Amino acid sequence: AETGMDGGGFLEYRVSCSEAGRENAYGYLSDDNIRTRFTMGANTTLTAEWDGDAEGLLISWYDVKCYINLAFYDEKGNLLDSTDLSVSDYRTFFPAKGARRADVTVANKSSASICELRVCAPGYEPSCVVRDEPVDLMLVLSGVSDELELMGGLLPLYTREHGIRTAIVYLGKDFGYQVQEAFRAWEALGIDVIPVFLQKDDQGATELKNMPFYWKEANTETQLLLLIEQYRPKVLVTCDPSSNMLPVRIAFTGQLTEHMIRKNWNDRSMPVQKVYHLSDEGTTVVDYTEQLVTYDSATAKEAAEHAHASYRSRESYRKQIPDTGRFRLILTKVGEDTAQNDLFEHIDTGTLLQFEMPEPTTVPTEEPTAVPTPAETPTPAPAAAGTTAEPAAETEQAAETPVKEAKKQRGNVLNIVPFASAGVCVLLAAIVRGRKPIVTASLLAIAVTLAILAVILMRAGNAQSSSEKQSASASVQPAATAVPPAVRESETPEPTAEPTPESTPEPTPEPFAEFFRQEGEPEEVVVSDYENGHWEYRSDILAVIIDREITRERNNHPYCKYIAHVYMRNTNSFRPIVTWPHQLQAMAAAAPWRLARANRAVLAVTGDNLNDADVAFKGILLRNGVLYSDGKGQDTMVIDDDLTMRIVHQQELSGRDLMDSGVLHSFSFGPVLVENGKVNPDADKHFVAGENPRCGVGMIEPGHFLVIVSDGRDYKRAYGYKMSEFAQIFADHGAQVAYNLDGGSSSGMVFMGEHINWHSGDPQRTWADGLAWGYSELIPGPHDPIKRPGERSFY
Repeated sequence: AETGMDGGGFLEYRVSCSEAGRENAYGYLSDDNIRTRFTMGANTTLTAEWDGDAEGLLISWYDVKCYINLAFYDEKGNLLDSTDLSVSDYRTFFPAKGARRADVTVANKSSASICELRVCAPGYEPSCVVRDEPVDLMLVLSGVSDELELMGGLLPLYTREHGIRTAIVYLGKDFGYQVQEAFRAWEALGIDVIPVFLQKDDQGATELKNMPFYWKEANTETQLLLLIEQYRPKVLVTCDPSSNMLPVRIAFTGQLTEHMIRKNWNDRSMPVQKVYHLSDEGTTVVDYTEQLVTYDSATAKEAAEHAHASYRSRESYRKQIPDTGRFRLILTKVGEDTAQNDLFEHIDTGTLLQFEMPEPTTVPTEEPTAVPTPAETPTPAPAAAGTTAEPAAETEQAAETPVKEAKKQRGNVLNIVPFASAGVCVLLAAIVRGRKPIVTASLLAIAVTLAILAVILMRAGNAQSSSEKQSASASVQPAATAVPPAVRESETPEPTAEPTPESTPEPTPEPFAEFFRQEGEPEEVVVSDYENGHWEYRSDILAVIIDREITRERNNHPYCKYIAHVYMRNTNSFRPIVTWPHQLQAMAAAAPWRLARANRAVLAVTGDNLNDADVAFKGILLRNGVLYSDGKGQDTMVIDDDLTMRIVHQQELSGRDLMDSGVLHSFSFGPVLVENGKVNPDADKHFVAGENPRCGVGMIEPGHFLVIVSDGRDYKRAYGYKMSEFAQIFADHGAQVAYNLDGGSSSGMVFMGEHINWHSGDPQRTWADGLAWGYSELIPGPHDPIKRPGERSFY
């Protein structure tokens, strides 16, 4: 199968795989989509072949910690080199001069996922790959996106504008597609950094006290010290250790880095000369609003904003790039900052590996052209009777010049006259004084010439004024009379009909516009009226409108349900929230309100109980591109990042196929409630089809979701719905597709960090995961007081 990339320094190549049936996935290696990938199991070989010379092979890995064998062959099939590798970097470059083929073979008991594979043309120089060379600036951050969301325009200013060699160390573990977003952001900035990913898993920690255990603090400090000794930075910048931001790994990154540096500060081998914390209380302020030469006069903030758009997964967080960066100098070997506007203050730029002060490109100023003395304008002869006189060129041009332009031109002419007259007066005064023989015949000739020039310019100004008046007069005449006066009546052209103005098409109304924040309202509008059962959240990109409905239905039984309409604009504000982000754990669970608060979720509802207790009864479980389970027990629901929802039926696709195609999230509890607008006739055949508290999600149209949670198991307050009854509610509200999620005492709806539903008899069960929409800093933290945790006694 043909695939590959041409242009941009890359060669076309052909690819094949030892595993049959993977042909449809070959295109993922070169489709320029960072969310797709090609996943290989143990002992699988991927072969790439190309024609002509190549500089090397550039591979972007979706996941690391895999074991492979890489072999290169020449055009005759002779083995050139074979190496066993432990892949630990997300982008690797392998020299391949003289090779025409490469085999990537996954080791036994391992697997590998390749996001992109590129065959580089001769002369290609890879950027943003791990390499062993010194730097002058090192950022130690908690995870990807911190370099822009926290540090702002630091990279555009120092790494690009001043060419300072930079390394970025990320301590925390991020998802594969988020790492690939970081590479796209650096490409958008046009910078070359050395990225180091330590991939420390914090297990979704919400308490700072747990971080030393999760990250194995002593081991992480040792790794960081070795990196400093390897790259030998002069300036080190890290996070604020006193930050109360979520996730807590941000503050712990600052604490751990400072602790390690202080322990080794007096060591002679310590190359760092200045250490900064990003801090709101910092006194060194770096301006990101000054124009940068290397970005065509755009500011560092604007460059950072442009690059931050590469972080698609962060769009709903509405992060703002700051105008300035405030930094607190905590350790220095070169003295305290005095100017307090530069992280490299007191460091001799001559000692840096590279430092540039680009100068703006100046456009050469043209020398003024001397004004020639105009020749006497001949008087045009009168037109002969019966002929049409050709208007003078100047008159014709003036007639076509708009009135405003005519005024401008006349002003330019008349502005010259006073200067010419003044020059004549000065010369004549010199002649009259006659104290010194400085006025020669030449000067007298110049004076006379200037006097003539002044008169001519005055006449030109008057002529221009007259032409302007004629033009203005003509502009107000009817169209039939706006013809040259010398044209004979018989030759008068027919009046031209005025063209019919084209109607401007009315813009297509934006869907759901009335539900979002309106002009003049706060950036986030929040309404919480528990007594009347109504809740709202509205921003520029998300609207959530919830109503509680208390009814009496079948056999006059009481029912209580919470119906949420969710509207998303452009950006997909949906995301899953997981207590154990990277792997299945049977006991991984948290109180729903605590999990929602830890993720600052505007709306959160029950997920599909993502643990290993009952995966045999489920379908494909995907979260953030991580495949938790590839089951066949139920249909699978997918929420795509194009604001749509769909059903993947049993046996239709494997988990690997779904994952490799770029799907990040899939859920499986079941059953399907509604598909193609019709209620599933087999809904009541599910093993939990009886009256129960329930949770489900549906899509009315792209961008408009319907989320319903019902209470139950209380014959006085909320009876609980059968599965078919629950499905009918979605259909009655216009859902085209709907899916049932985990119910019973797990059913819950949390709005702005507070439970709005509650269970009468059963206590609220903890969640392993949930579905969430929106992000807001207005939501209380996981350790702030709770008013309604879902327990009966609180309501």
